[in-house]
Amino acid sequence: MTGRPRPDTLVTAMFEVWPKPKLSQEARRYGAEQVRCKKRHLLATVVRHPYGTWLFWRGHPAGEGWVCAWSDETDPAALSAWCPSCYDTWAIDASDPRYLRRHAIG
Repeated sequence: MTGRPRPDTLVTAMFEVWPKPKLSQEARRYGAEQVRCKKRHLLATVVRHPYGTWLFWRGHPAGEGWVCAWSDETDPAALSAWCPSCYDTWAIDASDPRYLRRHAIG
């Protein structure tokens, strides 16, 4: 979509506290959904932004760390998220923000 911001520029607008992310008022206003591991650690967030669906997830520890993208620039049905507290990798289906699914890989 032309004119929309880069996904990485929205992180500070969508979260108030770092490194333990807390959704901002703006993210809640747009309708944010989160997926967490079984122990309630944040794995991913999906925000229905006016420019499109914004995805934010924890990448693999050997990779980028936290990753963000517009859903039309990635495959939201095949996100792989890492939980460093549980030492587990989760497959997340964020293609339907109203129903986020996760399952352990391996």
